[in-house]
Amino acid sequence: MICFLGITSALLAGIVLNLGIIMQKIVINKLPEKAHLMKQVIKNPLWLSGFLLQYILGAIFFTTRPIIHWTCLNTEIIS
Repeated sequence: MICFLGITSALLAGIVLNLGIIMQKIVINKLPEKAHLMKQVIKNPLWLSGFLLQYILGAIFFTTRPIIHWTCLNTEIIS
């Protein structure tokens, strides 16, 4: 069961990171060429939510994955 959580955490980390990048890219593609990029990007809720999704949830999943993985390895070695 613990190994399943590690695999799920790794998959969710990859999905969350890529989804955040896609959300940010959608906003960047809609901007005009000669725009003040950072001013417009930071004010956009889609870009901001993609940024937060990528860095906050991605960090949570990426930091829990190794902990769960090592717990899984230690329980298999002990049993």
